[in-house]
Amino acid sequence: MAWLVQLTDGTSSADLNDGTTTYLRMGGFQAPPPQRRLSIAGENLSRHGGDLMARQYGNRAVTINLELKGSNATVLTTAVGTIWTMLRKADEFARMGLGAQVQLKYQWDGAASPVYFNVLEGVLDLGADLHSPYLKLGTRIQNAQI
Repeated sequence: MAWLVQLTDGTSSADLNDGTTTYLRMGGFQAPPPQRRLSIAGENLSRHGGDLMARQYGNRAVTINLELKGSNATVLTTAVGTIWTMLRKADEFARMGLGAQVQLKYQWDGAASPVYFNVLEGVLDLGADLHSPYLKLGTRIQNAQI
């Protein structure tokens, strides 16, 4: 089984590593730990008695480097359109609550269960060479706390 990388809203999905049109590039998935935010109670943080109230984490920026291959422009256009549609749905849900939450589903080869990232927004960078039959894509996907 290949590594599973999908954008999904529960009913429709965009497979980002299907092995036919979209391929996850070597080292193409990066999800560094999110920054930690602290809430401290008390009027003066330098004075004795300031207590740590909560530990929270910010959003994580996930970067996925893909390669799209297609036998013709129609195949490539369909693949790019499917990814853009899922990123637009994620943005609409995060900003206005419309539709369903889009998640990035990521499962290592041989893993028993996937990891899900809540997608808040995404950017699809098609790069400079738009006329090549092989498009290299990089997409940034934001994730809520996990």
